[in-house]
Amino acid sequence: MLGWVIQEISAVTLAAVFALGAWHKVRGYPRFVASLEAYRLFPQALTRLVAPVVVFTECAAAGLSLTGWGPGSLLGFVLLGLYTGAIALNLARGRSDIDCGCGEAATPLSGWLLGRNGVLMGLALLGSSGYAAADPAGWWVVAGGALLMLLAYQSLEQLLANLALATTPARPAHATADAGSDG
Repeated sequence: MLGWVIQEISAVTLAAVFALGAWHKVRGYPRFVASLEAYRLFPQALTRLVAPVVVFTECAAAGLSLTGWGPGSLLGFVLLGLYTGAIALNLARGRSDIDCGCGEAATPLSGWLLGRNGVLMGLALLGSSGYAAADPAGWWVVAGGALLMLLAYQSLEQLLANLALATTPARPAHATADAGSDG
């Protein structure tokens, strides 16, 4: 039963992470497209075609992960692998100022995102392990475990956003006062 619980916590957590990611991308679509363009992985015209595919693929990974069907978690693994590669490529290019495009708050690229994605990729592999279903009481354990995993994920996202704010130089007080004056 423990293997099944771990598999289901992983699958539900991954589904929720992808659903939240897709929601943020749809809600802030222009910002997401701008983030995707900033990665400089495709020509600008192609990026505008790739953006809806990314959102659709995240939705598919979320939905398929919830079905207990292994390919959903494997799709999530591949998608996370592509995201991790894009982040690593831009970090290697020295371009850490790009918004990752993965959540509500703007978060610049960093090694922390690579680590976070590595953990999520591990969850994707666990979510596709194929254990048989346990008794109905096991679902309460899955629900609690997935909730804890999501709280940890959201806390990490907020910490990364706060870290970005803390390391951004503050504008001088006179710059903000001058910006609002007409003369």
